[in-house]
Amino acid sequence: MKKYFLPAIAAIAMLGSCQSKTTATVDNNNDNEIQTVSRSSQTTYKGMLPAADCPGIEYSLSLDEGKNGYILSMTYIDADGAGNNKTFTSEGEFELIKNDSISFYLLKSDDMSDPQYFKIINDSTLRMINSELQEAESCLNYDIVKVKN
Repeated sequence: MKKYFLPAIAAIAMLGSCQSKTTATVDNNNDNEIQTVSRSSQTTYKGMLPAADCPGIEYSLSLDEGKNGYILSMTYIDADGAGNNKTFTSEGEFELIKNDSISFYLLKSDDMSDPQYFKIINDSTLRMINSELQEAESCLNYDIVKVKN
């Protein structure tokens, strides 16, 4: 009986330690993002935003509402020449802030870089805004939209 009891406890301990975690990896050769998403309250938004010195920045923002954590991946298209994209990833905590005129997410990265702000437009759209909570004075698209997980 003892010889079956210890392996059973070890197997249970291993299963308990295998909690879902979010990981993001990028294959720079073909720029496909591979992302494993836990089944918790994770929501992902994606979109192409304008950039000053490249054709655009592909944003992928995953919010884990259970942990108030986020992972933001920004891929600069053709940053190092045609076909050579450059990806930066940040992660940290977010706050959902609501007031009379606006509701938005405040992203605070673990590396203490400047926070980022995304205004909630509707159930499926977020819009990047500045630290004064203002939208860009431009006709360019600063929206990212919810994708099905």
